[in-house]
Amino acid sequence: MHAEDVRDVAVYRRYGFVLAGLVVGALAAVAAFLYTVDPEGTHEQGDGGALHAYRDVLNRRGRAHLLASGPWDAALIGSSRVALGYDTDAYGLRGGRTANVGLMDTNLWELVRVAEYALEVAHVPLIVVFVDLHCMSSRRKTNFDFERSDFDRVDDEGPLEHFDENEGELLSLHELERALSTLEARSAGRTRVGRNGVDRRELPEGHRYREDTAEHLLRVYLANPGTYLNFEYGADRIEELERFVARARAARSQVVLVMPPKHALQMECMTQIELWDDFERLKRDLAALASRQATLVLDFAAHHEHALERMPRDDERGARMQYWFDSSHGTPELGRLVLARVDAALDGRAQGEPLFGVALDASNVEAHLAECRSARDAWRAANREERVWITNVIHDDRLLRLLPPFARR
Repeated sequence: MHAEDVRDVAVYRRYGFVLAGLVVGALAAVAAFLYTVDPEGTHEQGDGGALHAYRDVLNRRGRAHLLASGPWDAALIGSSRVALGYDTDAYGLRGGRTANVGLMDTNLWELVRVAEYALEVAHVPLIVVFVDLHCMSSRRKTNFDFERSDFDRVDDEGPLEHFDENEGELLSLHELERALSTLEARSAGRTRVGRNGVDRRELPEGHRYREDTAEHLLRVYLANPGTYLNFEYGADRIEELERFVARARAARSQVVLVMPPKHALQMECMTQIELWDDFERLKRDLAALASRQATLVLDFAAHHEHALERMPRDDERGARMQYWFDSSHGTPELGRLVLARVDAALDGRAQGEPLFGVALDASNVEAHLAECRSARDAWRAANREERVWITNVIHDDRLLRLLPPFARR
């Protein structure tokens, strides 16, 4: 090799090392930026500091980290109804620190795994599991996000069997997008989550309740095989729940099972598509579980005063509901009433409002179900226009476009 060629190779190597160093340095800087911003809240300690309220920590990874960052006096575990409707910063059960672990698009199998995590990893002494009918569907799939979280980890897995996604995703474009979104939310003062986990998203100005409710019923319930479409009651899920309750009792942790409130319009939809019998079956199963395991079960899913709040027409500009975001999700004001009733029941105090948080067991469930049916029938007799409105939603032309192919046939 000529001397000139040797010099050229040395120069190329030198530039190559410099370029490699610049690339490594840039990647390290990006990784440090993402680690510091921590958009999913998986590296933070304690309450997460100034950025916590602006992070996207409502995913399962963030929820697992929230639970593990205790100590907690209580935990609320449930669907998006829990995430949006229970401000545990403002009201904690038994006056203690209460984690809000509401999950989007969940099922009872997931909720039991989360409750096990709260019991065995976070050592929470009071665990409240909110049980929705749609979470009982045997067709409801586990969210992919669950498999990326500590909720799905097994203690005996080695470091090579389950690579730590927290570090593995530090250089992903998705994580970079989340980090920039977090900083943008902070700059705009747009909080996403409370210290103890409540989803702080608010309704926009000019919110149209009827339009939003119809869209929600069509997309999330009527056209979804994981909710109301071809609903199939998963009896095995109650068995899973009972096994958890028994383990919690053995560990001296208290479990409360709650059927959360539904607006009358949501229950009318369930009635018209013939899910009321499954609704009652769930209440019977929970009442039987309550008697076998000496566990508190509270039913808020009935036509009580708060469920009957009138939903404004979309032309009533500026009108706001006190207790509801839509027919499915209650506001934190309703959530506070639910938590106050849970506290009262834990203290052995009598039920205050009719059909609101009735303590169920095998001895009273049939009388309670008869009372619920009577209240439903009374509402239906007095609200023919609302029944017709729900019928029109169920037969909306958009539903055919939203249905999967098997359901169209």
